Amino acid sequence: AEYHPLKFVNGLAEVVTRKYGVKIFEMSHVLRKELSVNGKIKAQSGGTIKAKEAVILATFTPINRNRRRTSLSAKCK
Repeated sequence: AEYHPLKFVNGLAEVVTRKYGVKIFEMSHVLRKELSVNGKIKAQSGGTIKAKEAVILATFTPINRNRRRTSLSAKCK
């Protein structure tokens, strides 16, 4: 069997968006990495990302190796 990362990620994204109502925001640069109690995150564009349960950061850069890219993963209260 051959593993194709792009096909895997695209398939995963399709399932979670269609079946579970997950929303994926690409190129959403976050101004603050801490997640507020109400589940809102301020984006660099001025918009706000609001989460009911959790926020997951996926990046091509190893976390904390590049100071300009940092981790964000938190469970909303």
